[in-house]
Amino acid sequence: MNETIKQGGSDSGHWLWFLQRITGVGVLVTISIHWVVQHFMSMSPALPITYEEVIYRLSQPEFRVLYALFLVFALFHGFHGLWMVGRDYLHAQWSRIGLATILITASTILFVWGVTIVFTSYPPPIVQAGVIPP
Repeated sequence: MNETIKQGGSDSGHWLWFLQRITGVGVLVTISIHWVVQHFMSMSPALPITYEEVIYRLSQPEFRVLYALFLVFALFHGFHGLWMVGRDYLHAQWSRIGLATILITASTILFVWGVTIVFTSYPPPIVQAGVIPP
């Protein structure tokens, strides 16, 4: 007896496995860019990074896109990982449905909240002469 269980479709597991790896790399790349730019690249090499520089960068469209991508990568990677662990340990159908409901609800709330923060926060600061380029 071959008891291979296919959930979703014949190829759905392969795509989810692939997306788990892609989002893992995406998390690594986006957090690395954040780390280097926000923590080590001062706009004035002779001076330490200032709060105004950080806020200025966070107000730029390219950084907003970077953080939105990080949010998507991290949420998918983390919540899909939790789902895979839950599938390994939860065998009753009702418990899997409950876990899926909790994970989908939590990830949706966090996504909406995160996108709202990324795209509505950090207005451009008042630029002082010579501190931040216009």
